[in-house]
Amino acid sequence: MTGGREGARAEAPPAGASPAGADAPLRPFRGLRYVPDVVGDLGSVLAPPHTDLPRAARAARLQASPWAVTRLERPENDPAPGRAVDRWLAEGALVQDGPSLYVVRQRRAGAEHRFLLASLRVDAGTGARVHPHEAVFPDVVRSRRERLRETGVDSEPVLLVHGGGAPAATELVRAAERHGHPVAGAVTSDGGGVRVAVDVWRLDDEDVVRRVAEDLRDVDLVVADGHHRYAAVRAEFEATGVPQELLVAVVDDQAHPLALRPLHRSVPARAVPVLRALAVDVREVRGGPLSDPADAARLTARELTGELDALLVTSTGACLLSFTDGGVEAGAGACVDEALVRAGVEPESVRFTADTGSALAAVSEEVAVVLLPSVPLSRIAATVRRGRLLGRKTTSFAPKPLAGAVLRLR
Repeated sequence: MTGGREGARAEAPPAGASPAGADAPLRPFRGLRYVPDVVGDLGSVLAPPHTDLPRAARAARLQASPWAVTRLERPENDPAPGRAVDRWLAEGALVQDGPSLYVVRQRRAGAEHRFLLASLRVDAGTGARVHPHEAVFPDVVRSRRERLRETGVDSEPVLLVHGGGAPAATELVRAAERHGHPVAGAVTSDGGGVRVAVDVWRLDDEDVVRRVAEDLRDVDLVVADGHHRYAAVRAEFEATGVPQELLVAVVDDQAHPLALRPLHRSVPARAVPVLRALAVDVREVRGGPLSDPADAARLTARELTGELDALLVTSTGACLLSFTDGGVEAGAGACVDEALVRAGVEPESVRFTADTGSALAAVSEEVAVVLLPSVPLSRIAATVRRGRLLGRKTTSFAPKPLAGAVLRLR
């Protein structure tokens, strides 16, 4: 592990500076990195994305270190005066590099994934190449926008995925050990307590940076995780007319396939009549004890064969709901969300999980569960190319890049 003090303290780039690749949508940036000599073991300051941290795990991360990256996600996580990122820079806990790209390697349970960290320029032309695939909650977008202003830092990257088409960039990411400088290494755990080994290489050679940026210039990128942060930065650009920057992690799904699972919904039982009424076809389902997660998963895979199907599970049984496609939002998740709106269900009353067993454990007389079908990346890409979106919080990509490996000052 390197101490990482070769970087400069946070400051603006010289006037007129034009780092390699700066005219491409994905650009080098002046990354902030933890200094192990000050913060100690990097494993104690890195963390899973905030959406993957249960409340108890979040509290444990905050207690583990005064420099835990989780403190940067919300201003209330760090009640001391001033912005935490500014204090940490002054204390020497963070150091800022010159313009660079970064490769983060995560190894978990025998699998390896590599993410390219870059700064995404968000302006009028970004929508031609970067495609959100889920709808968002306007209130959450407003909250994220305020939070980014208050914290002044991108503490975790928005995850972008593509299905190949940038062979030069993919090969350079694969060969980061040869083309970059090792700047960090740590062992920590994911949101489920599974060990994750993290290594980071900095790419600052101008020719390498230019080749990566140019190879990815015309590749279509799907927003896999971080829709509300991306929407918040777009909203800032639209309100001010000033191009914005956003920390992103790019992964080639062909080189490092991600697991893609649907996000099931636990909903108040009062929504059941509306769900059944909105469906164009309702079929009672038999064939497996839904209390057993393995049997339930097999039953779900057998029944949910179309993207407009959903399996509704109540305390008295299960039925397959088939919906009619319509509107800008597509798929069963959007149809279910429309039914919840019609039933007057508040968004905060809905619980989301990618784990079938966890979803079914919530079933009671007061709570029903809606299991959604799996939607492959190819179908998601086809949907966004048609200018459509899936419902809110419909998919879960894994693994996600850990927060804190590299930060970006806003």
